[in-house]
Amino acid sequence: MECKGKMGLYDLLTACKELVRTGWMLRGVPHPIGETVAEHSWEAAVIAYVIASEMREGGATVDPDHAAALALFHDILEGLTGDLPRYSSEAIGPARRSLEVMALKDACLYGAEKLYREWMEGLSVEARVARLADYLSTYLQARRYLAAGYPGVEEILHSTRMEMEKLAELLGLEDIVGRIVKNLA
Repeated sequence: MECKGKMGLYDLLTACKELVRTGWMLRGVPHPIGETVAEHSWEAAVIAYVIASEMREGGATVDPDHAAALALFHDILEGLTGDLPRYSSEAIGPARRSLEVMALKDACLYGAEKLYREWMEGLSVEARVARLADYLSTYLQARRYLAAGYPGVEEILHSTRMEMEKLAELLGLEDIVGRIVKNLA
């Protein structure tokens, strides 16, 4: 299938590798040391794989590879749409989803559309694990920035921790998440 999209894969990957996550910059982290979308997605994917693997070892029916793929692709569209601050994202509401589906097609990431929909709907165990990994990665990065002297990230640290703990409790994964946080402290 030939792609006639406006942005090729190379451009999208380059954008993700260079795009610093907006939330950090809005809270005083300088651009040169800001975490990129690619760095965040990679870390979330590794964490999702670890969590899902531990769940499977404990007898759960979960696919660690799929959880990792969802976490890896969850923010790829930011390479096209930019990393919108929470306020902007909430303000445009459901229109954001339409914009992102259009962007997927424009980038010719047709196979990723299924992953995107699964991530957004959060109905599968793997999607919920990937979302938990997203929160956990953000939480860990906030801790790194706080330790490096950027107090402006405290709001992200606290709000992400609350979301992470709520989802971990819902999934019955408090022990696994607690162990990961402790081991990475």
